Amino acid sequence: MVSGLQTAASAMDAQNERLAVLANNLANATAAGYKADQAEFLTSPRAAGSVSPKGSAAPLPELPGMVHTRVDFSPGPVRETGNPLDLALEGRGLFVVRGENGNRLTRAGTFTRLSDGNLGTHDGMAVAGSDGRPLSLPNGGRVEIDERGNVSVEGTQMGTLMIVEPRDLTKLHKEAGTRFSVPADLDVPTATDVTVRQGAIEQSNVNPILTLVEMIDALRVYEAAQKAARGVDETVSRAVNDVGRPNGA
Repeated sequence: MVSGLQTAASAMDAQNERLAVLANNLANATAAGYKADQAEFLTSPRAAGSVSPKGSAAPLPELPGMVHTRVDFSPGPVRETGNPLDLALEGRGLFVVRGENGNRLTRAGTFTRLSDGNLGTHDGMAVAGSDGRPLSLPNGGRVEIDERGNVSVEGTQMGTLMIVEPRDLTKLHKEAGTRFSVPADLDVPTATDVTVRQGAIEQSNVNPILTLVEMIDALRVYEAAQKAARGVDETVSRAVNDVGRPNGA
């Protein structure tokens, strides 16, 4: 009976975490370049088992629980904006932006011209060129960026965007928002099969309708586990209070 309570509690905790992940996805449904998180579940055996009268370990029921959160790197829809500093990537590449804490990778191509003349993000991180240095843009002039990421202003070549393709996307560490940090042991070569689209942005790959449906499902599973816990609690209560009581007592 106690194991039943533990199983129900584990299920409730797992659905609570699932709801938190889904709610965060929904909150970022309009964020350019955002990649949805997915909660992955499996059943895991208990850490300890009961001991049978013969001394052999008797396995207890398995507990459902969330193993980890996986990032969905599937591309989001591309929306035309007409802004020459908005960039979208077609393919598996990511932009490299530089900040005080080192380089970060992102699919969010909503860039601007920073006060120091560098191409950068709206919160001040500089976009890296293929040489590793920030891409500098002179004041004024028409900015053109071709499909290979070559940047020119009024026909003068200014540099080439650094676009990389990590060998293993699952090893990237997601930070708040739309950026990823790179572990030191991860190989991050230059992307070879990627196309840059100027005047467009990649939108979030979150599907708001499906996310709402999943949230409803998570709530229903949570409620079912809650009812199961109440049922076990009532059974235990009756066993404690009624079993062994003399008739008529």
